[in-house]
Amino acid sequence: MRDGAQQAGLPPDFNALQRIADLEKELAVMEERKNGLEEQKRHLTDTVEDLRKRLDSSEGRVLTLLNDPRPKGFWKRLFG
Repeated sequence: MRDGAQQAGLPPDFNALQRIADLEKELAVMEERKNGLEEQKRHLTDTVEDLRKRLDSSEGRVLTLLNDPRPKGFWKRLFG
């Protein structure tokens, strides 16, 4: 007898069935990890898109302020 299952008096297919069960459990764990990573990727993608929109909006406001012809200082605004 060359394998442990046969030496222990178990049927020869027991090890194969046990290995299949172990692999199915491992597959389920990996699928959960994959789902979690996909959700994290979606969240990060949404965050990046939001930040890009905010940056574009902020750049427009900064350019508007830089091109503003009004006097910049308090005293200049007060006394022209």
